[in-house]
Amino acid sequence: MMISILLASTLVFGDMDKTGSGKEFCEALNNYKGTTVVMNSNGGIVQEAAIATQCIQGKDVIVKVLKSQSAATYMLHGIPWKCYHPKAVITAHNVSDGKREDLNESREFFLALNQVYIEWGVDPSKFMATNYAAIMTPFNSYVEISVKEAIYYFGGVVCSVKGG
Repeated sequence: MMISILLASTLVFGDMDKTGSGKEFCEALNNYKGTTVVMNSNGGIVQEAAIATQCIQGKDVIVKVLKSQSAATYMLHGIPWKCYHPKAVITAHNVSDGKREDLNESREFFLALNQVYIEWGVDPSKFMATNYAAIMTPFNSYVEISVKEAIYYFGGVVCSVKGG
C-alpha cells in the first residue's frame, strides 16, 4: 500500500492504512520542497489521515484530489487549499454494519470526528450533511460525492487538466 512517494516533484498522499503512516507522510511532507500534493487514496485509519491533514494545514501546498475515499474524504474538510480532478472519485461510508454494538461505535466515531472538525473551524452544516449521508449508507457500500458536491461541502475548485 502506498503511503507517500515522490514522483516528478509531486508528493502523493496515498492510503493511511497502518499506524504511523500519518507520521511517515508528515516526514515526507516536511522534506518536500514542492507546492503540490496529490491525493490518490482509498482511505485507511481516520486518525492517521487526520495527522496527515494537520501536517498539510501547516504547509503552503495545494492538494489535487484524484481519489478520496473513506478516511481521506472525511479529512477533506481540513485541507485548506484543494482542487478536484474533473473526474475525481470521492466516496464516504458508514463504519457500522447495523449491529447494535457497531451502531454505538459508529456514533462514537462520528462524534469524535465532529470534534476534530469543530477544532479545525469547519462549518457544522457542511460536516453534518456529509456525516449524515455516510451514516445512512448501508454497510459495505459507499455514497458517491460528485465534484460539484465536494466543492460545496469541502471547498476548493476544479483543477485545470492539460491534455484531457
